[in-house]
Amino acid sequence: MQQRQLGNESVDSDQRDGVYRELQHHVAQQFYVEPVFIAANVSLVKPTLCNFKAWPQAGSNLWNMAGWYVAPSCP
Repeated sequence: MQQRQLGNESVDSDQRDGVYRELQHHVAQQFYVEPVFIAANVSLVKPTLCNFKAWPQAGSNLWNMAGWYVAPSCP
């Protein structure tokens, strides 16, 4: 708390920058980030929807929508 107060009260921008960098370094050492899941890119598409190509990024599968068509069976 003293470093944050010192950073708020410091007039010199270089000194303030140094205080906040030290504070950020201290806080970063206290916290750990662990990914707990990876979202799968799942596309549920009927086999009659032809020319569908999944995009590798989740949520962006409309990129080639102009080429889609429905047929009894796809080539």
